[in-house]
Amino acid sequence: MIYINRDELGSMAARKAVMPLDTCIEGEGINTDDFRESALAQVTFDGNVYGVPEFNQVQIIMPTPKC
Repeated sequence: MIYINRDELGSMAARKAVMPLDTCIEGEGINTDDFRESALAQVTFDGNVYGVPEFNQVQIIMPTPKC
């Protein structure tokens, strides 16, 4: 298992440096509908899924009121 940024996974898949996880995802019964479509698209290359999105980090910035 490796951790890699989703935006770098496509180049790894194109070079065949990683294997698709379709069989593993199916065998473990992972429901890909639970992931955001955009996150799953980032780990999909040439119709195969090469990664499982782990988390989505959203930063919220709130201005402090001026006194």
